[in-house]
Amino acid sequence: MIHRGDWFCCRFPAVRGRAKRRPVCSSPCGQKPVFRAHQDLCITRDAELRHKSPGVTGPHNHHQSFTAVTRHLPSLQLRQSAWTNQSTSPISQGWLMEIRMTQIARIRDNTSERRLQAERLIGTRALQEAQALRFSVFSEEFNARLNGAEQGLDIDDYDVHCSHIGVRDLNTGRLVATTRLLDHKAASTLGSFYSEEEFSLHGLAHLQGPILELGRTCVDPAYRNGGTIAVLWSELAEVLNEGGYSYLMGCASIPMQDGGIQAHAIMQRLRERYLCNEHLRAEPKNPLPTLDIPSNVICEMPPLLKAYMRLGAKICGEPCWDEDFQVADVFILLKRDDLCPHYARHFKAAV
Repeated sequence: MIHRGDWFCCRFPAVRGRAKRRPVCSSPCGQKPVFRAHQDLCITRDAELRHKSPGVTGPHNHHQSFTAVTRHLPSLQLRQSAWTNQSTSPISQGWLMEIRMTQIARIRDNTSERRLQAERLIGTRALQEAQALRFSVFSEEFNARLNGAEQGLDIDDYDVHCSHIGVRDLNTGRLVATTRLLDHKAASTLGSFYSEEEFSLHGLAHLQGPILELGRTCVDPAYRNGGTIAVLWSELAEVLNEGGYSYLMGCASIPMQDGGIQAHAIMQRLRERYLCNEHLRAEPKNPLPTLDIPSNVICEMPPLLKAYMRLGAKICGEPCWDEDFQVADVFILLKRDDLCPHYARHFKAAV
């Protein structure tokens, strides 16, 4: 099962005279890999094809090629590339193979193989599927008071002005993840972005380029892994590319069931590493209550917040306390030019 995103790198030491190479795996943004690449991927050097790959030159200026055989990852696409500038290469003495998840991904778990597909949610029925998933997640996990509860739906006035995307399990037909997108034009018609219900956004007009707001993101608890988020991101990438958006913004939530200890500890970490240097500042309308916490608190970022940070997002100020959901909402901003390199090719493919 893929847990840490859709990009993995396999390094092949540039050593002559060995018929088979065991790859060393590194995962997105320098995180440790969940599995060793050779456990799921068999990659061997093919001597017969070494002169049939024009333009691919190794560190010692001799041609090589590799035959890749996927054992357990049938939906992953393999692509060869070589670093030409070794002085700036993170792998200065080897080959790089990029493994990228396609829009239809097979994710293996302990019971069955899941086939997940990203899609645009168009029409009343598809919107109601998204609203039903949101209601299920938000009401059961946060005991949130939601409009539309009598219908088993999460409904608000922004839905009809937003585009909606999701991830569907093709084996069951169920929608298992969703998010909605509000662009600057629709926000202008409405008079505000959804985030402005919780934050006063100072400096929004100084951002150069079109803005897309992400909101109401949720994932079925049984599908909370890097693979599901990656498939959702793939569709988000298409929307960003098609609209030429320069900024992606929105909120990510931190549970407050422990009284705010984790929220304060996570915020301390975010301030140190992920504070935005853009002109935009988000001032919470309902600030988080102050709390003295021990310096040795171990904090774990929620999966969605962690996914945003891996993309290259930054926080724009202090969190807002959402008393209905009992969460601390953190306002995040992602500048397209600041995308993490491991994801930049994916999100900038159409640029």
